[in-house]
Amino acid sequence: MAPSARGWEEIKIGIALSVLATIAVFLRFVARFVKKVKLGTDDWLALASLILISAMLIELIICTLTSYPSTSSFSLSDAIYRIGAAIGNSGKHLTDLDTDEVMMFYKTTDASLNSFGSHIFLVNEFTYAVASPLVKLTIIFFYRRLFISSGFRTIINMLFILCIIWAAVAILGFALQCRPLARQWDMTVSGTCDDQIAFIESIQGINIFLDASIFAVPWPMIWKLHRPWQDKVGLSGIFLLGGL
Repeated sequence: MAPSARGWEEIKIGIALSVLATIAVFLRFVARFVKKVKLGTDDWLALASLILISAMLIELIICTLTSYPSTSSFSLSDAIYRIGAAIGNSGKHLTDLDTDEVMMFYKTTDASLNSFGSHIFLVNEFTYAVASPLVKLTIIFFYRRLFISSGFRTIINMLFILCIIWAAVAILGFALQCRPLARQWDMTVSGTCDDQIAFIESIQGINIFLDASIFAVPWPMIWKLHRPWQDKVGLSGIFLLGGL
Protein backbone atom coordinates (compact mmCIF):
# COMPACT_ATOMS: atom_id res chain seq x y z
CA MET A 1 0.00 0.00 0.00
CA ALA A 2 1.40 3.39 -0.97
CA PRO A 3 1.59 6.11 1.67
CA SER A 4 -1.37 8.49 1.77
CA ALA A 5 -1.09 12.10 0.67
CA ARG A 6 -1.29 13.16 4.32
CA GLY A 7 1.46 10.67 5.09
CA TRP A 8 3.74 12.32 2.54
CA GLU A 9 2.88 15.70 4.06
CA GLU A 10 3.97 14.42 7.48
CA ILE A 11 7.29 13.27 6.05
CA LYS A 12 7.93 16.55 4.22
CA ILE A 13 7.05 18.69 7.24
CA GLY A 14 9.12 16.47 9.52
CA ILE A 15 12.15 16.68 7.24
CA ALA A 16 11.84 20.46 6.86
CA LEU A 17 11.60 21.04 10.60
CA SER A 18 14.44 18.63 11.31
CA VAL A 19 16.66 20.45 8.81
CA LEU A 20 15.86 23.79 10.44
CA ALA A 21 16.58 22.34 13.89
CA THR A 22 19.87 20.89 12.67
CA ILE A 23 20.94 24.23 11.21
CA ALA A 24 19.98 26.05 14.42
CA VAL A 25 21.94 23.66 16.65
CA PHE A 26 24.93 23.74 14.28
CA LEU A 27 25.00 27.55 14.29
CA ARG A 28 24.63 27.50 18.06
CA PHE A 29 27.82 25.45 18.41
CA VAL A 30 29.62 27.54 15.78
CA ALA A 31 28.75 30.72 17.69
CA ARG A 32 30.11 29.23 20.91
CA PHE A 33 33.32 28.23 19.13
CA VAL A 34 33.83 31.59 17.39
CA LYS A 35 33.22 33.57 20.58
CA LYS A 36 35.28 31.05 22.57
CA VAL A 37 32.45 30.59 25.03
CA LYS A 38 32.35 27.41 27.07
CA LEU A 39 29.55 25.05 26.10
CA GLY A 40 26.78 24.96 28.66
CA THR A 41 24.22 22.41 29.76
CA ASP A 42 21.65 23.95 27.42
CA ASP A 43 23.96 23.39 24.44
CA TRP A 44 24.37 19.69 25.15
CA LEU A 45 20.65 19.31 25.83
CA ALA A 46 19.95 20.95 22.47
CA LEU A 47 22.21 18.40 20.77
CA ALA A 48 20.55 15.50 22.60
CA SER A 49 17.11 16.84 21.67
CA LEU A 50 18.15 17.07 18.02
CA ILE A 51 19.29 13.43 18.02
CA LEU A 52 15.98 12.25 19.50
CA ILE A 53 13.92 14.41 17.15
CA SER A 54 15.83 12.93 14.22
CA ALA A 55 15.07 9.46 15.58
CA MET A 56 11.37 10.34 15.71
CA LEU A 57 11.55 11.46 12.08
CA ILE A 58 13.06 8.12 11.06
CA GLU A 59 10.34 6.28 12.99
CA LEU A 60 7.69 8.41 11.28
CA ILE A 61 9.12 7.62 7.85
CA ILE A 62 9.18 3.90 8.64
CA CYS A 63 5.56 3.98 9.83
CA THR A 64 4.44 5.97 6.80
CA LEU A 65 6.28 4.01 4.11
CA THR A 66 5.74 0.53 5.49
CA SER A 67 3.20 -1.24 3.32
CA TYR A 68 1.73 -3.57 5.92
CA PRO A 69 -0.67 -2.86 8.78
CA SER A 70 -0.57 -3.38 12.50
CA THR A 71 -3.48 -4.71 14.50
CA SER A 72 -2.84 -2.29 17.33
CA SER A 73 -1.98 0.81 15.33
CA PHE A 74 -5.59 2.01 15.28
CA SER A 75 -5.77 2.97 18.93
CA LEU A 76 -2.23 4.31 19.06
CA SER A 77 -2.50 6.44 15.95
CA ASP A 78 -5.90 7.76 16.93
CA ALA A 79 -4.58 8.65 20.36
CA ILE A 80 -1.43 10.39 19.22
CA TYR A 81 -2.43 12.00 15.95
CA ARG A 82 -6.22 12.13 16.47
CA ILE A 83 -6.49 10.26 13.21
CA GLY A 84 -7.23 6.66 12.36
CA ALA A 85 -4.00 6.00 10.49
CA ALA A 86 -2.81 2.49 9.76
CA ILE A 87 0.84 1.66 9.16
CA GLY A 88 1.30 2.65 5.52
CA ASN A 89 -1.52 5.19 5.83
CA SER A 90 0.00 7.44 8.46
CA GLY A 91 -1.54 10.90 8.31
CA LYS A 92 -4.77 9.73 6.73
CA HIS A 93 -7.95 10.74 8.54
CA LEU A 94 -10.31 7.98 9.70
CA THR A 95 -13.15 9.37 7.58
CA ASP A 96 -10.95 9.06 4.48
CA LEU A 97 -10.39 5.32 4.96
CA ASP A 98 -12.52 2.86 3.04
CA THR A 99 -13.89 -0.34 4.57
CA ASP A 100 -10.92 -2.47 3.54
CA GLU A 101 -8.45 0.00 5.04
CA VAL A 102 -10.38 0.16 8.30
CA MET A 103 -10.38 -3.63 8.51
CA MET A 104 -6.60 -3.57 8.16
CA PHE A 105 -6.48 -2.13 11.65
CA TYR A 106 -7.74 -5.40 13.01
CA LYS A 107 -6.14 -8.14 10.99
CA THR A 108 -2.99 -9.09 9.16
CA THR A 109 -1.83 -12.26 7.48
CA ASP A 110 1.71 -12.05 8.84
CA ALA A 111 2.21 -11.89 12.61
CA SER A 112 5.83 -10.79 12.25
CA LEU A 113 4.81 -7.78 10.15
CA ASN A 114 2.09 -6.90 12.63
CA SER A 115 4.62 -7.06 15.46
CA PHE A 116 7.15 -4.93 13.56
CA GLY A 117 4.77 -2.05 12.94
CA SER A 118 3.56 -1.92 16.53
CA HIS A 119 7.10 -2.16 17.88
CA ILE A 120 8.10 0.88 15.84
CA PHE A 121 5.09 2.81 17.09
CA LEU A 122 5.87 1.87 20.69
CA VAL A 123 9.48 2.98 20.27
CA ASN A 124 8.17 6.27 18.87
CA GLU A 125 6.11 6.80 22.00
CA PHE A 126 9.11 6.32 24.29
CA THR A 127 11.27 8.55 22.09
CA TYR A 128 8.64 11.27 22.30
CA ALA A 129 8.38 10.90 26.08
CA VAL A 130 12.09 11.75 26.36
CA ALA A 131 12.49 14.21 23.46
CA SER A 132 9.63 16.52 24.44
CA PRO A 133 10.89 17.31 27.98
CA LEU A 134 14.49 17.53 26.74
CA VAL A 135 13.53 20.40 24.44
CA LYS A 136 11.88 22.15 27.38
CA LEU A 137 14.92 21.59 29.60
CA THR A 138 17.11 23.11 26.89
CA ILE A 139 15.08 26.31 27.10
CA ILE A 140 15.00 26.25 30.91
CA PHE A 141 18.79 25.99 31.18
CA PHE A 142 19.11 28.73 28.56
CA TYR A 143 16.96 30.96 30.78
CA ARG A 144 19.30 30.20 33.67
CA ARG A 145 22.14 31.66 31.62
CA LEU A 146 20.24 34.89 30.99
CA PHE A 147 18.43 35.68 34.23
CA ILE A 148 19.91 35.60 37.73
CA SER A 149 16.89 36.77 39.72
CA SER A 150 16.22 34.40 42.63
CA GLY A 151 12.47 34.64 42.12
CA PHE A 152 12.82 33.80 38.45
CA ARG A 153 15.16 30.91 39.26
CA THR A 154 12.55 29.52 41.65
CA ILE A 155 9.91 29.54 38.92
CA ILE A 156 12.08 27.84 36.32
CA ASN A 157 13.25 25.29 38.89
CA MET A 158 9.60 24.41 39.48
CA LEU A 159 9.09 24.06 35.73
CA PHE A 160 12.19 21.86 35.60
CA ILE A 161 10.71 19.52 38.21
CA LEU A 162 7.36 19.42 36.41
CA CYS A 163 9.09 18.47 33.15
CA ILE A 164 10.90 15.59 34.87
CA ILE A 165 7.66 14.40 36.46
CA TRP A 166 5.88 14.61 33.10
CA ALA A 167 8.58 12.50 31.46
CA ALA A 168 8.41 9.88 34.22
CA VAL A 169 4.62 9.66 34.01
CA ALA A 170 4.68 9.44 30.21
CA ILE A 171 7.32 6.68 30.19
CA LEU A 172 5.52 4.67 32.87
CA GLY A 173 2.18 5.18 31.14
CA PHE A 174 3.49 3.94 27.79
CA ALA A 175 5.24 1.00 29.46
CA LEU A 176 2.13 -0.04 31.39
CA GLN A 177 -0.58 0.81 28.86
CA CYS A 178 -0.93 -2.89 28.08
CA ARG A 179 -0.28 -5.66 30.59
CA PRO A 180 1.55 -7.67 29.48
CA LEU A 181 3.27 -5.26 27.10
CA ALA A 182 3.20 -7.91 24.35
CA ARG A 183 -0.55 -7.30 24.03
CA GLN A 184 0.43 -3.96 22.52
CA TRP A 185 1.45 -5.70 19.29
CA ASP A 186 -0.43 -9.00 19.64
CA MET A 187 -4.08 -8.71 20.64
CA THR A 188 -4.34 -12.49 20.92
CA VAL A 189 -2.24 -12.34 24.10
CA SER A 190 -4.46 -12.47 27.17
CA GLY A 191 -4.36 -9.34 29.31
CA THR A 192 -5.73 -5.81 29.46
CA CYS A 193 -5.00 -2.44 27.88
CA ASP A 194 -5.91 0.92 29.40
CA ASP A 195 -7.72 3.73 27.63
CA GLN A 196 -4.75 4.95 25.60
CA ILE A 197 -6.66 7.87 24.07
CA ALA A 198 -7.59 9.29 27.48
CA PHE A 199 -4.02 8.88 28.75
CA ILE A 200 -2.39 10.64 25.81
CA GLU A 201 -4.96 13.42 25.80
CA SER A 202 -4.18 13.97 29.49
CA ILE A 203 -0.41 14.15 29.14
CA GLN A 204 -0.74 16.27 26.00
CA GLY A 205 -2.88 18.76 27.90
CA ILE A 206 -0.20 19.04 30.57
CA ASN A 207 2.46 19.23 27.87
CA ILE A 208 0.74 22.21 26.26
CA PHE A 209 0.48 23.89 29.67
CA LEU A 210 4.22 23.43 30.23
CA ASP A 211 4.98 24.80 26.76
CA ALA A 212 2.86 27.89 27.40
CA SER A 213 4.38 28.42 30.86
CA ILE A 214 7.96 28.15 29.61
CA PHE A 215 7.15 30.52 26.75
CA ALA A 216 5.51 33.12 29.04
CA VAL A 217 7.85 33.09 32.02
CA PRO A 218 10.64 35.38 30.67
CA TRP A 219 8.37 38.17 29.42
CA PRO A 220 7.99 40.05 32.74
CA MET A 221 11.77 39.91 33.20
CA ILE A 222 12.35 41.36 29.74
CA TRP A 223 10.10 44.34 30.35
CA LYS A 224 11.70 45.04 33.73
CA LEU A 225 15.11 45.47 32.12
CA HIS A 226 16.58 48.96 32.31
CA ARG A 227 16.85 49.22 28.56
CA PRO A 228 15.19 51.39 25.89
CA TRP A 229 11.78 50.15 24.87
CA GLN A 230 13.13 49.41 21.39
CA ASP A 231 15.54 46.88 22.89
CA LYS A 232 12.71 45.31 24.86
CA VAL A 233 10.60 44.99 21.74
CA GLY A 234 13.54 43.42 19.91
CA LEU A 235 14.13 40.90 22.70
CA SER A 236 10.41 40.14 22.84
CA GLY A 237 10.46 39.47 19.10
CA ILE A 238 13.36 37.06 19.50
CA PHE A 239 11.56 35.12 22.24
CA LEU A 240 8.33 35.18 20.23
CA LEU A 241 10.16 33.71 17.25
CA GLY A 242 11.65 31.04 19.50
CA GLY A 243 8.22 30.22 20.88
CA LEU A 244 6.82 29.75 17.40
